[in-house]
Amino acid sequence: MKAGGDPVAHAIPEYRDMTNGDGAGTAARARLLENLDRRRRRQRRAGRLLTVVTLGTVVIGSAAFAAARIARWTSPAAVLLPMGSDDPQPVSLEPRRPRRMIPAVTAPALVAVPDAQVESRLYATAHAAHFVAHDPDQALAAWNIYLQRYPHGSFEPEARFNRAICLVRLRQFEAAATALAPFAAGRFGGYRRAEAQRLLDWLPQPALSAAPAR
Repeated sequence: MKAGGDPVAHAIPEYRDMTNGDGAGTAARARLLENLDRRRRRQRRAGRLLTVVTLGTVVIGSAAFAAARIARWTSPAAVLLPMGSDDPQPVSLEPRRPRRMIPAVTAPALVAVPDAQVESRLYATAHAAHFVAHDPDQALAAWNIYLQRYPHGSFEPEARFNRAICLVRLRQFEAAATALAPFAAGRFGGYRRAEAQRLLDWLPQPALSAAPAR
């Protein structure tokens, strides 16, 4: 008997040769050979069926993989439709993805500053320009801002007298005389009344004539 292959397929011819001849063993040999032939045919059919099933599985799997790849390659990209009167924004045909919403940061509420603090800051700014920086132009502008915001504020007498001093230093004599006249007239009581009068006496006569009557 040859090694390898189907043992039944090899055994049939060898058994036929061994039992060939006349006698009582002929019928038994015929039946045995028929059974062996049937067994061999069944094995062949089973082998072919297994091969077909295997090939079918491979073909189906390959077709599914190829279809998935083709669908991915040929899937339409995002399309932006032109904007019109009825389309306020571009429309994308691409599937929407979930987005994580980040809450907006709320600006802190403005804290109201008491009006007295604002008045004090404006006065301190003008005071620093007048007595620290010794800048009459800057000080005059700061005193004007304070008096425009608080014409009858807590620091009105000081602000008006210091403004008059800036006008004298800037040689704006007519405006200085007008600013000093209320102090000399006692509008603010005795506050700076004597100083205001001395300054008015020092000013040139044309400036005094332009000042309001006391």
